[in-house]
Amino acid sequence: MPSSSATGSPIKVGYVLGETGILASYDAGKADTAKAWASAVNAAGGLNGHPVDLIIEDTKSVASSAISVARDLVETKKVAAVIVSDQVSEGTIADYLASKHIAVLQGGGSDEAVWSSRPNFYEVTAPIAITNSGAVGAVVADGAKKLGAVTCSDVSSCATASHVIEQQASALKVGFAASLRVANTATNFTPQCLSVAQKKVDGLVVALAPATAVQLALACRQQGYNGAYSLTGGAFSSQSLSDVTGAHFTASLQGFPWWDKSPATKQFREAIAKYAPKLKIGTSGPTAVWTSLALFQKVVSGINGEVTRASIIDGYSAVKNESLGGLLAQPVTFTADKPSPRVVCYWPVKYQAGDDAPATLHPAGRVGNGAKGDLASSCIASPPPMAR
Repeated sequence: MPSSSATGSPIKVGYVLGETGILASYDAGKADTAKAWASAVNAAGGLNGHPVDLIIEDTKSVASSAISVARDLVETKKVAAVIVSDQVSEGTIADYLASKHIAVLQGGGSDEAVWSSRPNFYEVTAPIAITNSGAVGAVVADGAKKLGAVTCSDVSSCATASHVIEQQASALKVGFAASLRVANTATNFTPQCLSVAQKKVDGLVVALAPATAVQLALACRQQGYNGAYSLTGGAFSSQSLSDVTGAHFTASLQGFPWWDKSPATKQFREAIAKYAPKLKIGTSGPTAVWTSLALFQKVVSGINGEVTRASIIDGYSAVKNESLGGLLAQPVTFTADKPSPRVVCYWPVKYQAGDDAPATLHPAGRVGNGAKGDLASSCIASPPPMAR
C-alpha cells in the first residue's frame, strides 16, 4: 500500500510476472523484491511526493493469460508503466504494449527480439544470447577446455542457444563436443548425462530453468560427469545448486551480485532486510528487477510536473551513460523513438556447491561498468548477431 507520507496522486506500476507455471523458478523472488522496492520508496516519501502503487499480476507463464494481464493493467488499472518478467510470454505481449505508448521495463527479460527492437522497451540487462555467450566465457575463464551444451526445447528464446554457445566456444578457441536439448518439464536426463560423460566434456553450459538445471546436475553426477556446469543468466541459483554435493559451477549473471557489500548496493540490502526479511536470494533475477526499478525511480524523480505515460517516456529519453554506480553491467543511453542499445555485459561468477556465496570471476580486459570489486562486470568481445 502507498505510504501516507507521500501525499501526491499514486503512480501505478504494473508488473506482468510469470510467478507460477513452467518457468516459475526463473522468476523466484522477483515479486518480493519489487514489493520491497515499492515499500522503501513509499517510506521515504514516494517519487516526487507521489506514492508508488505496485500492481502485480501472474501470467502463469501462459501466453493467453499474459495478454489478459497486460490489457487489464494498461486499460483497466491505467498503470503509468509496466515491468515484464515472463520468458514464455514476453514476445506475445510485446506488440500490444508497444501500441499503447507506455514505458516497458525489463524485469530480467531474455529475448532481444523484444527488448532491442522497439522504442519504449528499456533493456538494462543482457538478453539470453549474451548470457549464453557469457556462460561460455565464464567456464573457459575457470579452466574448461572441452564444452558441451544442454538447452531447453520448450521456450522460443532457447531456439538458437546451442548455436550461440558453439559459436562462442569457437571464438574462444576451445573444443565443443555435444549439443543436447531437453524440455524444462523433463524428469529423465540419463541420455544427456551419459553423452557428455562419454565425450569427456569438462564444461557443460546449461540453459534451463533453475529447477530443471538442478535436476540435470544431480543426474549427471550420478552418471559419472565430473566437469563444471556453467549456467546462463537466471538459470543459476546458488541455493538450489548447493544440493549438488561436490559440484563446481560458473555462471553469467544478468543482475548485479547480491552478495556485494559496497555502498552502491546499500539501499537494496536494507530494503530486502526490512521489507522482505524471509527472502533468501541465490540468483540474479531479484537484482535485475531491483536495477530496473531503481532506474525507473531515478527517471521519475527527475520529472518536473505531472507524471504521465508520456512524461515517463520523455524521462527515459534523457538517460545518458547511466550505470547506477555499478548496478548496471554497462552504462545505458536511451534515445526518443529508438530501440534500446544492446546490453553485451554481464557478471561472470564461480560457485562451489555448499559455499556461502559465489565469487566474481574478475574480467581480464575492459570492465563494462567501470566498477570495482564484485560489481565489476565483463563484456562479450565478439557478440553473436542480434536476433530480430
